[in-house]
Amino acid sequence: QLKKGSQVEALFSYEATQPEDLEFQEGDIILVLSKVNEEWLEGESKGKVGIFPKVFVEDSAT
Repeated sequence: QLKKGSQVEALFSYEATQPEDLEFQEGDIILVLSKVNEEWLEGESKGKVGIFPKVFVEDSAT
């Protein structure tokens, strides 16, 4: 349902545990760049690009 170019809103803050992770705060808007797999997305927020768990965000259009 989440596709490239869509924007999602962070439901919770996510702390990066790996260098490739995208860290963000609750309420941040993230631009989805690609879907990594069923559980992870790649996105951009505040000029940084990284991957993050899909369960931490929701489609901001809803």
